Amino acid sequence: MSTEPYVSVIIPVYNSGPLLAETLQSVLSQTHNRLEIVVVDDGSTDRTTLETLHRHRSSIHLIQQPNQGVASARNTGLRSACGDYIAFIDQDDLWAPEKLEVQLALAAQHGESGMIVCDGVQFDGDRIISERLIDEPLALHLSSSASGVISGDFYAEVLECNPASCPAQTLMPRRVCERIGPITVNANEPEDWDYMLRIAALYPITLHRHPLVRWRYSPTSRSGPLERRRFVWALSSSHLLRRYVREKSQRDLALIHRKLDSLIRDTARACYRYGRQRDSNLKFARSYLDKLFRSNPGAFVLCCLIALYLPEKVLAPLFAAYGSTQGRKEIG
Repeated sequence: MSTEPYVSVIIPVYNSGPLLAETLQSVLSQTHNRLEIVVVDDGSTDRTTLETLHRHRSSIHLIQQPNQGVASARNTGLRSACGDYIAFIDQDDLWAPEKLEVQLALAAQHGESGMIVCDGVQFDGDRIISERLIDEPLALHLSSSASGVISGDFYAEVLECNPASCPAQTLMPRRVCERIGPITVNANEPEDWDYMLRIAALYPITLHRHPLVRWRYSPTSRSGPLERRRFVWALSSSHLLRRYVREKSQRDLALIHRKLDSLIRDTARACYRYGRQRDSNLKFARSYLDKLFRSNPGAFVLCCLIALYLPEKVLAPLFAAYGSTQGRKEIG
């Protein structure tokens, strides 16, 4: 009987088109081959997707369900998983062949960790959009590590910013997933960040510099085009943080309050600036700030929203009345 760990790879699929075949091949090409590939088809109707699933039927464990969303599909995969470890990968992302092998070795060295997170790149065809997927502030800690690995209680850092850009970067012991429970299926919340926060609240997190993931950019994804993603993420993040405050479900509510306040102010300020950059941005910025205010009522967001309906020349005396530099510094 093999002593090598068994890995359950969970792939949620919905109308992936031709991209799924490349993703499956990157999983099938893993140097660690003691694994099961659990593909959850979330109600696909696309012919190419269905043909790809049929062609790989002998290599995958296929589960089909009515369309319920990516979080529900991952939960279906989790309920079916038999592995010692869980690895997620979305239908259009790619792994380097050694991805699982490298992360399993690190998991053995850091047996207390609740999640192993690798680095990678974001790409669009032949273009590299970002050379790094691990985000600040943990990216800074990682860059100063001689070993290229950091591990510890990073709850505060994860609350500041999800260090993993996509689920394909992660590997988790199944016992951790069982303790944490299902992924949230609330479409208004960032389920990946919530899942990592719930793990980071109870376990150390291990991050390493190996670039083992290629995260594909898609302007039609839930997050939208690149230049507006920070606003989409911020709004959904505010919904999550407000739920944490209501439920008192996280370990440091004071830290969560501070993060929520800074998130709203920074996002409102950035959206005001975005709206002023060009006329084509204005409609989006006004609509966004209206949504932000409705979900996070506050004077600062309201001021940013009202300011976008006023010509900049009208704002000058208002800034002067508020304080010659203070008004401009606060909003613009």
